[in-house]
Amino acid sequence: MKCHRRVQKRCSYGKSTDSLGSGSSATPEADNNNLSLNSENVRTGRDRRTSLMVRNIPNKYTQRMLLDEFAAMGHGPTKMDFFYLPIDFKTKACLGYAFVNLISASTATAFWQTFDGYSKWTIPSKKLCNLTWSDPHQGFWAHVERYRTRVDV
Repeated sequence: MKCHRRVQKRCSYGKSTDSLGSGSSATPEADNNNLSLNSENVRTGRDRRTSLMVRNIPNKYTQRMLLDEFAAMGHGPTKMDFFYLPIDFKTKACLGYAFVNLISASTATAFWQTFDGYSKWTIPSKKLCNLTWSDPHQGFWAHVERYRTRVDV
């Protein structure tokens, strides 16, 4: 599985500290049709989503490069429990998007505020990073279930 090392360990033991352990959508009160951040809903606990789709990643980025970029901006492996960056096997280029599950809604908000509109890529690129809530998969277990049977992962 092309995911962070910590995820592979968790996958093998079948345990997670994910606040949405069942992998279900956030809270019933959250407007799950709205894929943009409402930090007030996160702050008040009405929105507990933790999974993000990161878009407009430069295609020359590798998994390691992107994880290093996240860590350099204060969002290292202790703040996420799932990471998936799809790669085109023929060209060896990433597809320009990734899925990340953060350990809490407040951590997801901080990640969002750091990387939405981000453009200081290690590799020169004019791409502006864009974030949305992952939909329909939310939570660690939802992503593990989604990707565990894929042959390309």
